[in-house]
Amino acid sequence: MTARSEITNHLREHIIGALHVGQLSAGDRLPSIREVAQQLGKNARTIKAAYDQLEAEGLVEVRGRSGVFIAPQEV
Repeated sequence: MTARSEITNHLREHIIGALHVGQLSAGDRLPSIREVAQQLGKNARTIKAAYDQLEAEGLVEVRGRSGVFIAPQEV
């Protein structure tokens, strides 16, 4: 497993877990790419790629310079 897929899985599990317990909901802003990169000690490009993958899966919305947000979820 590549570092990028490990980070993507880590972020996915964290977000899904937080959604299930009500810590996050649709429209909530997530930490910036730079913040996550610093927290995890990873390259910002790796975090950007992970967020892009999560966006492709419909879990988050990347809104240009506004940030990364939890996407509306289907019930």
